[in-house]
Amino acid sequence: MVGALRRDTDAELTPQQGIADIPRLSASAPAGITVGVDLAGDISTIEPVVDAAAFRIAQESVTNAVRHATNATRVDIQVVTSPDLVHLTVVDDGRPNGVPGIGGYGLIGMTERAKMLGGTLDAGRAPDGGWRIVADLPRRAVVS
Repeated sequence: MVGALRRDTDAELTPQQGIADIPRLSASAPAGITVGVDLAGDISTIEPVVDAAAFRIAQESVTNAVRHATNATRVDIQVVTSPDLVHLTVVDDGRPNGVPGIGGYGLIGMTERAKMLGGTLDAGRAPDGGWRIVADLPRRAVVS
């Protein structure tokens, strides 16, 4: 959003990044970290606010892995869609750097973003080590 505001174009006219843009996150990873992406299912009819939220959760997850995972060399992002759901999983292979269960603003923001749309987000240590984020978002936002 800040980038759009700094340009000479209207912010409303700048397209939101969405699930189709997630593979581009691999280009922004620093040397030594590989970002793998697997997209499965139809992403063409996902409500734009949900599409943007899925991208932002994936982006923040990669950022967290780069900043906070010790010795991470790989981040895997998987998006699987069904008729009603967008299931997003992000797993890194690093060792968590910090106190388990204590989330920063990134985790809080991702959780709030998912809840705002009627979805859920779970974050924690992966069974095989590393860190895992799992978000389930409705294809259409559920506003109460």
